[in-house]
Amino acid sequence: MIFAPTNKTVRISKASGEAPKTNILRFPYTRRLRSHLLKKKTIKEVKLGLVEHETLRRRLETGLNVLLRGKLWTMGVGEGLLAKINVPIGANHPDKYLTEVRKIEKLSSLAWGPDIIQDLSLARFEVPLYRRAIDMFGGPVGTLPTYLSFDPAKGTIEPSLLLETIEEQAECGVAFMSLHAAVNREIYGLAKRTRAVPITSRGGGIVVRDMLAKKEDEGIVSRYFSEILKILKKHNVALSLGCSFRSASVREWLDSVQQKELLLQEKYILAARKAGVKVMLEAGGSHAPLDKLVEFGELIKPYEIPVMPLGPVTTDSAIGADHIAAAIGASHLASLGAGHVFTIISPQEHTGEVPTLESILEGVKAMLVAAHSVNISNFPRYRQMTDDVISGKREKTCIVDGGLFEHVSKDKAQEGCTRCDSCCPLIVLDA
Repeated sequence: MIFAPTNKTVRISKASGEAPKTNILRFPYTRRLRSHLLKKKTIKEVKLGLVEHETLRRRLETGLNVLLRGKLWTMGVGEGLLAKINVPIGANHPDKYLTEVRKIEKLSSLAWGPDIIQDLSLARFEVPLYRRAIDMFGGPVGTLPTYLSFDPAKGTIEPSLLLETIEEQAECGVAFMSLHAAVNREIYGLAKRTRAVPITSRGGGIVVRDMLAKKEDEGIVSRYFSEILKILKKHNVALSLGCSFRSASVREWLDSVQQKELLLQEKYILAARKAGVKVMLEAGGSHAPLDKLVEFGELIKPYEIPVMPLGPVTTDSAIGADHIAAAIGASHLASLGAGHVFTIISPQEHTGEVPTLESILEGVKAMLVAAHSVNISNFPRYRQMTDDVISGKREKTCIVDGGLFEHVSKDKAQEGCTRCDSCCPLIVLDA
């Protein structure tokens, strides 16, 4: 049974030790560049010469780009910027709190760590995990407020508690909140009639549960959307519109249910922008065959909005290796310009297990390779700073230290390597 108290705060002793020192700006950043970005609050794409400041300003005005603020630095997301990756963490029960704190510590200390961390906890704590992440990580941190407002015993979300939770998280300095607004009886009814699995989104599922329990026609986020936008505007927090009816299988990808939800999302995008709230869209995730991603890209383009998909996983058969399938889907979606922030998927996505730290790191590695592959394709200048530097070291040996994961090889050689031995193509022609 899921432990998700809505009116009790679990007191957990603070984890010992200070937050680790973090190399907050990944390869290929220098200490000098890192210092400049922190002091000047410069978006890294501008400093690296990947985008002009005036171009970024225009995109921010139209909503094509969004700025996500962190405690130490602010990050830009959206079209024409580097693809970013988001890592979800969260505790469903008090005895998992310290385990998740250690995950945050590790992710914060990595030179190749994620761009964003999102707290998806179902349990309340005296010191919330998102508070820990804000202090330790330094970059943007997101939340999903309905998780902490849902009463599983009643199957409902108390409106006052939801608004209080949103206000509390906003005051703490979270960068964005995921909320599932495009929920109504019509779409849910269609999903029940036409799908094997009507809904696979946990956040969307509890909003539907609350709607049915209260015999409403729309979800609670939609009914209180104006009040929510006022809070987000007041605290400069971005809204990430959750996708409640994303597909549970590649067979159901972009079906009539998903398309109806996508059309409905426009209503909330326009309302958020009218209220002066930064907005992103969590579409394009879940399960999606490669051949259908082009169609999605064409549907999403008119929205002119940063898209943050979960994956997508490109096959239902990659059980135990879904992080690889997700990286494939993410790179393809990003290459189409239809994905900008990618939430990692762990190998345990369909095993029923809670992801371990090791499996999360595997998910980060897979998604980072996908994002980086797209970034060097979209930005030749960025490729020169990164991959061309690596390529230049491979004149006499393929053994090179560094790269995305700051790899240090055990085998050292000025020429050749033990793998090819005397037949190394890098030296045999010079013999």
